[in-house]
Amino acid sequence: MSDDETELVLDKTHFRRIVEESQSDDTAKRLADAFSTQATQLADDISDLLNGGETSGPAVRGLLHRLRGSAEVIGACRLSAMTRRLLENDPENFCAKLRTALPLLIETIGDTLAEILTLAGQRKPQP
Repeated sequence: MSDDETELVLDKTHFRRIVEESQSDDTAKRLADAFSTQATQLADDISDLLNGGETSGPAVRGLLHRLRGSAEVIGACRLSAMTRRLLENDPENFCAKLRTALPLLIETIGDTLAEILTLAGQRKPQP
């Protein structure tokens, strides 16, 4: 992924392709709902582990890896790049770096969801 792509909150072409390939008229809304539920839950779980004193990282790393996968599937470029960079941190500093980045990570999830909802609202039901 290039630096320009990481500036994109959502790859709209990728997202539209997913929606257009679907046989369902409400795919965009369902994707928005699924992403919102999953990403929010993963961020909450990460936050809970970090606030609970988690310092070893494997459980947190697993949750962050799942968030990255969700981001990549839906075309959330910025979130995908952010999670990838965080996952590349060495194990000793991983939790500390993630703890620092958590507010921006949560903000990026919100930005991504806003983009998805905007596209979902622009999607016209097919006759």
